[in-house]
Amino acid sequence: MWEESGSTIYLSTCLCSCLQVGSGVQTLLVSLVTLLLATLGFLSPASRGALLTTTIILFVLLSFVAGGSAVALWGVMERSYEGWIGVAMHVSCFLPGIVMLIFTVLNIAIKHTGSLGAVPAGIYFTIVAIWFLVSVPLTFVGGYMATKLPILDYPVKTN
Repeated sequence: MWEESGSTIYLSTCLCSCLQVGSGVQTLLVSLVTLLLATLGFLSPASRGALLTTTIILFVLLSFVAGGSAVALWGVMERSYEGWIGVAMHVSCFLPGIVMLIFTVLNIAIKHTGSLGAVPAGIYFTIVAIWFLVSVPLTFVGGYMATKLPILDYPVKTN
């Protein structure tokens, strides 16, 4: 009984770690590239919305890094790449799903108050389409590329 529950706990911890590392690497790279572009003068404060647009585009395009790093960590922790599709699927829905949930709730609240600041339905569904048609496949591409890497060995032997 303990072995079964211990294995289940380890698997969920392993998956949770992979999700957080994959999303963290993606967020870190998006932040660094956006800061670099702003520092070099490509993103002017005078052009309204350029910073947010660049951040969203980078977040979508760098989703392959999230999938790749999460699946690579999964391979190191599990010592095989079995189940990498599930890891990639979870990574593609983890952080973007949380952000879309918060965005949806806030947009509904803004629309309910009668404000004109709410995001129109066409733009909202465009964002959802970009998430599912660009970001999710790129996450799977990154995960597939990570499965082609050799699994790293631990530097020391453990019991």
